[in-house]
Amino acid sequence: TWESTWGYLSPSLFLCPILFDCSMAAAVATRLLLVAGEHHTVTSGKAYLGLHCSLEHIGNAYARLREVFPREAFVVVAQVSETLAWLDAAVATGMPSFNSTGDLERSKAQWAERLANVRRACAKLIEDGGATYDGVDVNPLTVVRELERLGTDPATRTLVFCMYSHGWFHSIHGDGTP
Repeated sequence: TWESTWGYLSPSLFLCPILFDCSMAAAVATRLLLVAGEHHTVTSGKAYLGLHCSLEHIGNAYARLREVFPREAFVVVAQVSETLAWLDAAVATGMPSFNSTGDLERSKAQWAERLANVRRACAKLIEDGGATYDGVDVNPLTVVRELERLGTDPATRTLVFCMYSHGWFHSIHGDGTP
């Protein structure tokens, strides 16, 4: 039987329709490509990578979808490890300052709260081994290659593509240019 499920894959983002065959065979034949990316100045370290809001959306979507689909059905392109490492450093130093007062202890506490929120939202994804592609592999070329691979795989019956992004990425050139 085919069912249409409407549900929030991520709070406050959008209502997304998903059509899927509820049989286990269809769940295995369904592939899910989840992508989270941030602006180049964020990912290059020139701004606050710790404010990477797409990760929480991906984490929440992943957790909801994992209730139906097995881990091997997912390809996740997101800066999970990279952002967690950035946040760990920000918690340790309080820098960059999270607030305009320059109070490092307050900044450390605010970064710690942010880190806890990201870890909570991405808990299932982290438990399952993290993103398939992380760090500099979060770029348009990776997404295009995975879409091509999944789209031509005869085992893929259905492809669910979810992108949460502010529209930028890591450089595919390795020289810092987008």
